Amino acid sequence: MKKHDHHIIENLILPKIRGNEIYILQDEEHSIIGWIRHSFFWNNTPFMNMIWIDDTYRNKGLGKKAVLFWEDEMKKQGFNLVMTSAAFSICWVAC
Repeated sequence: MKKHDHHIIENLILPKIRGNEIYILQDEEHSIIGWIRHSFFWNNTPFMNMIWIDDTYRNKGLGKKAVLFWEDEMKKQGFNLVMTSAAFSICWVAC
């Protein structure tokens, strides 16, 4: 996970997984193929900090399913509002 997420310090990863602030996506062989990481904006509003899906699994609807799952989990916890932001990078030369 740390290889693909440079925006979290390593010693916070396991506590966030245990606290259900990181949802791990796995394939049938239990290999990690993605995750959603969230925290709380103003300590009261779930904020999706990051979603990452392995290249092999992109463009197959997995990200959409993961976001809908996360939104449903937040609703089950009593939150009526969630927040996120979007960012992307484009490589204009050979990467």
